[in-house]
Amino acid sequence: MPATTTSTTSTADSSAYTFSELDRFAFDLKGYLLWPAVLSADEIESIKQFVYTLRDDPESLPEHERNTLSGPCSMLLDHPAAVAVLRQIIAPDLGQAYGFRCDHSTCTIRSPGSDPPGTSGTPHCGAQDVLPIHVYNVRRDEIFAPVVRVVWDLNPVPRGAGGTRFLSGSHKSSFKIPEEITADNQHPLLEDYECPAGSMLVFSEALCHAAAPWTCATHDRVSIFSHYLHAGTKYHEGGPMVETVMAMPPKRRTLFRGVWIGRYEKNETYSAENRAT
Repeated sequence: MPATTTSTTSTADSSAYTFSELDRFAFDLKGYLLWPAVLSADEIESIKQFVYTLRDDPESLPEHERNTLSGPCSMLLDHPAAVAVLRQIIAPDLGQAYGFRCDHSTCTIRSPGSDPPGTSGTPHCGAQDVLPIHVYNVRRDEIFAPVVRVVWDLNPVPRGAGGTRFLSGSHKSSFKIPEEITADNQHPLLEDYECPAGSMLVFSEALCHAAAPWTCATHDRVSIFSHYLHAGTKYHEGGPMVETVMAMPPKRRTLFRGVWIGRYEKNETYSAENRAT
């Protein structure tokens, strides 16, 4: 599909999204949270056209736009719904900058009948199988989930059709996950979900999760996976091109500033000299 020109700023009203007491309880209980139908039909269509162009005709885009940080995808990085959750489970804003940062963002387009890519189909993570940087905690009635995935499903996900599967509660389990679960991404203890197009799924990377074969016969699974961490941490090497970030609004750029928080008032902007590389 050809790419379309569209605003890189969400038109959503930030006041429409509140991380409620029920949301807090559910995320702490399960390790993930689903908000259905967040995006408008126009937003969904423009983003889908862009990601199909990334797959089918990337040379038609400038080099610095060949990623899911650019074009209509860019507004997802700090969409008001995502920000409402991330401020409550990672960190509130630090001055004029976000208190969390985006480590990377990728898109998956999976056709009917396709298997999970790479090793993603193997159930992985869980409280006893992650690095200290991932550890989920609650202190003074505040959640701290320092490594989080935000998934935007751009097509409907029917239950049992191959959406991401979760071992609910395993982000704070006291015991190592039995091998009979980690060897079987269809184990009955693994939960999946259903959602309409344009839904947002947020989960702790400490939660045991797995991809599954996409069995829906009517459409592709088209999803954007963005990886967020506390502002003072980084997981993967590298980072986006300076041109990619400079095309963003100023506050969105702070998702890619330097990885430090001491004297955070000195770390409220992004520049070529102050970036996470």
